[in-house]
Amino acid sequence: MGKLYKNDRKGAVALAVLLAATVMLTAVSGLLLLIEAENEAQRADITKKQITALAEGLMQASIERAKQGLPVESYNVPNLKLFPGRVTVSTHHAILEYPAINARRLQVSITDKTEEWCLYQDLLNPPGGRGHEAYSNTLYARNGVLGDVPAGIVFADGSAGYTEPDFEVNDYRRCGCMVLPSQTELNDYGLQRRVYFNTLAGGAYTTSDNALIKGEGVLVDESGITLGRGCRATDSLWLISGSSIIIEDDVQLDKALILAKKNISIGNNVRINGIIICGGRITIGNDFFLNRLEEVLTPFTSVCYFI
Repeated sequence: MGKLYKNDRKGAVALAVLLAATVMLTAVSGLLLLIEAENEAQRADITKKQITALAEGLMQASIERAKQGLPVESYNVPNLKLFPGRVTVSTHHAILEYPAINARRLQVSITDKTEEWCLYQDLLNPPGGRGHEAYSNTLYARNGVLGDVPAGIVFADGSAGYTEPDFEVNDYRRCGCMVLPSQTELNDYGLQRRVYFNTLAGGAYTTSDNALIKGEGVLVDESGITLGRGCRATDSLWLISGSSIIIEDDVQLDKALILAKKNISIGNNVRINGIIICGGRITIGNDFFLNRLEEVLTPFTSVCYFI
């Protein structure tokens, strides 16, 4: 009887040891799987950073070739192997031309066996091109001006023998457009050096009173644009409207290129550094200050972005 008890006891101990070993093995296996998953995540993160750095570097090389008039499509690099992710990638470069709006889009594509990453950058000239006759004026309105043009400002209307630059608003959708920002987005993030677009169905774009527009950008709307009372933009800003533009009282735009297919209304005590062009009539309120700023005709270059 005692011997049987001892054997049972030894068996129980062995079973306990076996169970403990199994638990430890399971824990170790789980830990190894966790470490492997973490390593895989780290490799994926490193690969993503490598892809981003590679794409941005190739984009800059493409931009320099484009500036020199060299063919971008012919600029390719041999297949590259990225470590530690052990990913082999190939590259492709292209320029997409949009002559209707004097714009081009640079594209760098990086592909491996299963994925493709595309980096883009938009390059926009002023509508009609910087050399368009209308831009020789600080203010141009085909149907004339109602109100007082500030002293010393070069102004012309349709009698000058030429019209405003021609452009189709809808063509700006070909660029890597973002939706026009809400007031909350303007307050929190500002403009991110991108082209922002709104369709006719979206209605006219309106900022709130006393809005502060930070950062550079191009705002395009088919239905019209309204800058609320006291609005201020501190950086380079293009406003392009397929309809009218309303600039309410006390607005201040430090660097603005303003183009509307129809009318432009300017309120009281408005200060603008830039150039204003419209295909209709410009109405000017009291105490309007306008200073020509040639810098606003500099081509707009967006940030590089992935899609």
